[in-house]
Amino acid sequence: MISSSDNSIQADGHGTAGYRNYVLAALLTVFCFEVIDKILFGLVQESIKTELLISDFQLGLLGGPALVLLNTLASLPIAYIADRSNRVTIVSSALAFWSIATAASGFAGTFLQLIGLRGMVGIGGAACLPPSHSLIADYFPVKERASALAIFGLAIPIGSLIAAIGGGWLAKVYGWRAAFIIFGVLGILAGLIVKITVKEPPRATKVKFDNPLTAFKELVAKPAFVHLTIGSGVLGLFTYSENQFLVSFMVRNFAIGIDVAALYFGLAIMPAIGAGIFIGGFLADRLSVNDARALTWVPLAGILVSAPLFLLGFSQTRLIPMVSIIAVASLFCFLFISPTFAAVQSIAGPTRRASATALFLTISTLIGYGLGPPIVGWIADRARDSYLVTSEFTSQQCDLSPQIPECAAAGGYGLKVALMMTIISVVWSAFHFWMAGRSVRRDLVD
Repeated sequence: MISSSDNSIQADGHGTAGYRNYVLAALLTVFCFEVIDKILFGLVQESIKTELLISDFQLGLLGGPALVLLNTLASLPIAYIADRSNRVTIVSSALAFWSIATAASGFAGTFLQLIGLRGMVGIGGAACLPPSHSLIADYFPVKERASALAIFGLAIPIGSLIAAIGGGWLAKVYGWRAAFIIFGVLGILAGLIVKITVKEPPRATKVKFDNPLTAFKELVAKPAFVHLTIGSGVLGLFTYSENQFLVSFMVRNFAIGIDVAALYFGLAIMPAIGAGIFIGGFLADRLSVNDARALTWVPLAGILVSAPLFLLGFSQTRLIPMVSIIAVASLFCFLFISPTFAAVQSIAGPTRRASATALFLTISTLIGYGLGPPIVGWIADRARDSYLVTSEFTSQQCDLSPQIPECAAAGGYGLKVALMMTIISVVWSAFHFWMAGRSVRRDLVD
């Protein structure tokens, strides 16, 4: 049973407001590096494709399963440990570990070497979100939790912007290998600073922790948790794929360089995603005071608006209209992140916060990250081959020389078909957020 003093900790948060904000900034920095090291591959993958002569399907494997499979195996035991030990040590050590793997990626010479190193990045990344969410939930009072998680979620656009501008420039000037090495070294240094300056807070409760099987059993018995998890995973079939392949889509369809495409990605798409993440948290905090279903209504509304906008955006034949429409669509689509994470934390309760995040991410990323990019890559390869049927170039020739204009056009057509087909998953996800709203009020603990 939770004591009155423990309830006070949970209600009022821990530490001064200034130090809470510093901890949030430090965790945001860790998450930024996780985003950078994850998304950097997609930004420079056209150079990797040309140098290592790999297909879009292989790019999808590197961007999805290579990162997710070991991440999935590691996330649940790491979360179990995080619910019982020093979360700051886990987060800072993980940052150093995946940063070493990122730096080593700059020396990879084959597809299989990249597969192994991407797996190491995935293992390290498994220790980022669950302990971080748990720390934020214990540092911040319940009434500020969605807003704090929204600010934490801004690491997605901030990290992507840094990767797009810095990584795109580095890849253009020094090559894709230098981008991996430099960001990896910076991540190692950041991990050391976090360990030295961030303190482990007291837990928001003194109750005995559930064993993981009991915790997972109780979580999956809650319909709201199940539908939020599946809905996020199905939505991820599109969003993860879009983030990986959008720069390649622009390079191939609009005949621009990686650095220019990455700049559009970083300066237009990522700020829009960041706005969606922040606005979603802001709206959820205020609307859920009167009705907890707002934690699912806000994502549902954004998803329904975004689907036709994405379809319209990818059908454009000019760069600026395409980028503008996709940016607006991304803003509405990413309203879902902060309310969803806040709902998961409140459904879980204080004794299984990290475990809930880990279970949520394990299932949703297996669906979205594990299946989305390779499916999009496979469809893109098939559509490209059908485009080349009437061309003087064969698929084999384009595999060896993807930079040939007609091959690039075929590759661009393939990605357009693949991304537009995947938008169906956006509509599918709306059903699960609607279903989650039907039971979220009775499933909440906080």
